[in-house]
Amino acid sequence: MSHKSIPFYWRRAQKALISARILVEHGLYEDSISRSYYAVLHAALLVYNIKTHSHPAVIRNFGKYLITSGEIEKEWAFILSRENSFRSNADYAEQFEADHELARQLLQDADNLLPG
Repeated sequence: MSHKSIPFYWRRAQKALISARILVEHGLYEDSISRSYYAVLHAALLVYNIKTHSHPAVIRNFGKYLITSGEIEKEWAFILSRENSFRSNADYAEQFEADHELARQLLQDADNLLPG
């Protein structure tokens, strides 16, 4: 990742987090879950320099290169994977209906990983 990419991914992560907050406040829980995931995803892209072309590859490489090496706490991998799982359901599952508690928890997890 070039130094020019860092501000881009940081802004994207922050915007996604702001969107998630607004959406959960308005009861748009599935959309909030999706935005919380993207906040975490963009934060993950900031911390490693590996090009990938899919969400599963980001998660896999995140664990493979950073978690196993001890550079990043295991909690990051758990949160990234959890956020992705719920995002997939929120975006695509016909029978999935999120509630306020789940959306707030995922937002809180994203917020904990993106201080400031």
